[in-house]
Amino acid sequence: MLTKELIVERLNKALRLDRNFVEKLVNTRYVVCDEYANSDEFVCMLEGDIAFAGLLGLLNGLVGELEESRIAGNYDDNGTLICFSLISKESLGPMLAAGEVK
Repeated sequence: MLTKELIVERLNKALRLDRNFVEKLVNTRYVVCDEYANSDEFVCMLEGDIAFAGLLGLLNGLVGELEESRIAGNYDDNGTLICFSLISKESLGPMLAAGEVK
């Protein structure tokens, strides 16, 4: 069964194998339609009234249970992707409150 934990494990392995590819893939976002942005299953980032989604938002939607935890990329102060992990929804509190992510 594909779990969030297994996805995190495989993403970290892929990052070790080809950092350039994985960083480009994970850091790419696309504008999504209102129906996608307003769905309860998928994670989007909001900039004003424009919603963007990327690979991690799609993966989080596919494995569900957004109320418990989410797959996230962890970055250093220079914006370099360090690793992937699971984060609790509570840790997203400031971003959720500011309307930056749903």
